[in-house]
Amino acid sequence: MRNERLQNAGYATGRGALELAVAGWSDLSVKLWDLRRACFDEESPGPDETTRSERYMLNVFYPNDGASVRCGINGERLERRQPFSVVCEPGDEVCFGFSGGCTVWTFFFQADWASSAGPAPHLRLPEQRLVIPHLDRDVQRLCLSLSTHWNGDELDRFRCQALFQELLYVLLRQTHETVKLDPRMAIEETRRYMDRHFAVKLSIEHLARRTGTSEGYFMQLFRKVYGCSPLDYIAERRLEEAQRWLRRAPNMPVRDVSRTVGYEDEGYFSRRFKQKLGITPSAYRTSNHYRAVALNYHTIGYLLALQIIPSGARLDPRYVREYHDRYADDVAVRLDHLQDPGIVLQTLARHEPDLIVVRENIGSHQIAELKRLAPVLVLPWHDTVHWRTMFRLAATFLHKETQAERWLQQYDRRAEHVRRRIPAAVRRESLLIVGATDQGMVLVGRRHAGSVMYEDLGFAPAFTPPTALHPMQPEQLASIDADRILLIADSGTAARHDLQTLYRSSAWRTLRAVHSRKVHRVDRGLWFEYTPHAHLWVLQAAAALFS
Repeated sequence: MRNERLQNAGYATGRGALELAVAGWSDLSVKLWDLRRACFDEESPGPDETTRSERYMLNVFYPNDGASVRCGINGERLERRQPFSVVCEPGDEVCFGFSGGCTVWTFFFQADWASSAGPAPHLRLPEQRLVIPHLDRDVQRLCLSLSTHWNGDELDRFRCQALFQELLYVLLRQTHETVKLDPRMAIEETRRYMDRHFAVKLSIEHLARRTGTSEGYFMQLFRKVYGCSPLDYIAERRLEEAQRWLRRAPNMPVRDVSRTVGYEDEGYFSRRFKQKLGITPSAYRTSNHYRAVALNYHTIGYLLALQIIPSGARLDPRYVREYHDRYADDVAVRLDHLQDPGIVLQTLARHEPDLIVVRENIGSHQIAELKRLAPVLVLPWHDTVHWRTMFRLAATFLHKETQAERWLQQYDRRAEHVRRRIPAAVRRESLLIVGATDQGMVLVGRRHAGSVMYEDLGFAPAFTPPTALHPMQPEQLASIDADRILLIADSGTAARHDLQTLYRSSAWRTLRAVHSRKVHRVDRGLWFEYTPHAHLWVLQAAAALFS
């Protein structure tokens, strides 16, 4: 029964489980070459010097009470206050340091794998960074015994070979037990491995074997912990690295950047890059030399749709987390916390921008001051001006009219594709868009998310409020009683409080959408934006929600 439960939970059992946990150790034979024991006290905290290991090396650390161990391997660092061990491979750059005293056993050994009648193991020790975060008493007992016998006669040395085999077995077995008890720990170690090796081909089978779980359970747990699939995570890491190469190596051909980060197909790389950032790799490189400032976060999406990443912007993650997470490294001047117009002007003067984009709701005096620094694109901002009109206005100002029309055609094709994916019966149901913002509860009209949902995707509006974001009270929902509700929530304290008030209200509990489980709650994302780039994002989000 126990084995059956483990299998149902996603774990292999018996011999197979150990093989999955240690990924190829079953054919391992080892020979202990040397061991050293060192004791560091508070007065001698350890060298923190980097050395290159010449053999396989097992390090076992027992820090004193209240002490900590700093461990660095090939630039990856961790710190532990509990006993732990780590296996290093030949050629590793290794650095250890201690605060408060520590006892360290270091075992140098040779590792060989015998050929197997079955399939060759997918992993070898160099790829299996064995880190045991908590050590049981057997480990310390074996380390002490090894230290004693290593300094004895030839027969004692012979016994040390068996003791070292047992020590490795105990550590490997504990690895397996650690995975069973806390698979997130193994997932985290695998994620760090992915961070180091994202440029090579990594299969789900390969990664699941490292974690010691089945492929299905590994994918499920990884998504639960990190919010995306393992392959999407690898793609994200590759594209982040590509951004760095495009910034720091302006003469490096795009095809070489593509191959460096793990994409052999330059065309596929360019499509993935544009899907993530909204612009091609070549345009991204060019945009890093063009200093455009988006003075309001509502204007960022107009620049992005025209293949320009702003060099200065407000990227407050409370309101535009999507932009913050994707473009924070590219925005040299962050204006999030600058409220004083005088300080903003001083900051922009030092930046020497080529373009400043603002909404018309700022004062004419401030616009005049900005025009002394750079050309200023002023976008109208009232309910009668459609986002397409503002987009064409921006394109004309930047002499990118052809590019804008091409973008709009692609957007319309994408909207038609998403509309066909969503069942007609779903689109015919009345939809109400409700926002829980840090400024209060609102009903969303035909701008923002409503522009995409009602105009582009053809959802039937349950109610059209008189303003774009119309203040509301929970009692109003009862008179509307939509078939479906899209509930967009900010992450702030005020928004969370308003949501709890809404959920507890009698008006909410009697709604048709609540009873039929047709309430779609989403985080803010870019749902409240009214820009071309944000609307493309909303199309993708709506496809995931309703198709």
